[in-house]
Amino acid sequence: MTMSAKELPGAPPSFKGSYGINFQIINSTSYILFADLNDNKAFDSGSSPSEVIENLSLEKRVKITNLSPPSPLNITFSPPDPTTNINISATSAIITIANDSQTKTITINKAGLIYVK
Repeated sequence: MTMSAKELPGAPPSFKGSYGINFQIINSTSYILFADLNDNKAFDSGSSPSEVIENLSLEKRVKITNLSPPSPLNITFSPPDPTTNINISATSAIITIANDSQTKTITINKAGLIYVK
């Protein structure tokens, strides 16, 4: 695994480097990786400059079938601690994905621990 840094075009000087993932049932085959430019712990659709870093698609036939807390689900990670925020105040998130024959549950807790069942 490799890591790299990348400057975010249009980011305000106050940007502290918080990043997040946005899941929505309405977009059940994709999710958004975003920069939390205004540090509100949520994805702001249509903001200027855009917070979208990348719109990522799930594998073929895989869909998001349930989100808890309900859609939209925003999970942000803020350095340097790192601090994990789930819809601002939730203590955990559960994302259920499924394909034709299998269902998987992804759980993320406030400490940033992610596990799959």
